Amino acid sequence: MRALLIIIACVAVVFGCKGKKDDDTRSAAKPPPDAAAKPKTVEHIAVALAAGCDEGNLENCRSLGVLYARGRGFKKDEKKAHQLFTRACVGGVMRACSNLANAYLKGLGVDVDKARAVTLYQKACDGGHMLGCRNAGLAHLKGDGVARDPAKAAALFEKACAGKVALACNNLGVLLRAGTGVSKDQARAFKMFSTACQAGDPSGCANLGAAYLLGQGIAKSPPAAAAWLRKACGGNDPFGCYMLGLLTARGTGVSKDEAAAKKLLAKGCRLGDQRACKLMLDKGWARPKAAPAK
Repeated sequence: MRALLIIIACVAVVFGCKGKKDDDTRSAAKPPPDAAAKPKTVEHIAVALAAGCDEGNLENCRSLGVLYARGRGFKKDEKKAHQLFTRACVGGVMRACSNLANAYLKGLGVDVDKARAVTLYQKACDGGHMLGCRNAGLAHLKGDGVARDPAKAAALFEKACAGKVALACNNLGVLLRAGTGVSKDQARAFKMFSTACQAGDPSGCANLGAAYLLGQGIAKSPPAAAAWLRKACGGNDPFGCYMLGLLTARGTGVSKDEAAAKKLLAKGCRLGDQRACKLMLDKGWARPKAAPAK
């Protein structure tokens, strides 16, 4: 168990109305069967968005840019998507500014410009798009396109978490757990992981499980740790699958089950956790094909 605690202590996990009825319902005639509305295809939606964008609806321009970026309804055209995101962002659609930042960050339809990406994420954040705050926080934490500033990152994660961005709550929890950019506070970190997990972020569930296992901000409980790690793995979090596989192989918090451990570690390995792949090798178990390292 002591070796297990050492393994976890070294791990830092940092990184989707009904209308009012007529008063006299008897006067409303039913439409003939052939007049029933047909479900709209992506192509129909794309045409409608294009028409709306041409008429000046900038939200439609942003949505149209997403379709071009993904090749939905139109042939994939990242340059066209970039143009549409730019138009919408300049016109005040903050989500479009985040889309545009993503394009500059990854070089989608435009040359990579990480500094420009950070500026656009911050613009989106200042305009109320909370995911922009989270992404700006990541840039400040990594020093990606801007000077590294963990304190600034923490403040941005705090804002995004308050704005219901689950990923940001998990990011803030990681900083609180380590005391990076903020005062170390295990109890508050636990709360952030819980908030993230309950809002649907599998990484938050994985960190919540680790907190229960180590007794960080909460009393130790291996069974509770296993339960939260199971939820994380069910959401395809690589670390969650690795840790649950490790506990299952050792019978910590759950019944010891080699066959189940193999499956969990294989899943973690496929999802890209190299520790899961290594553990399978160390135990002499067949190693599945791993996802490319990120």
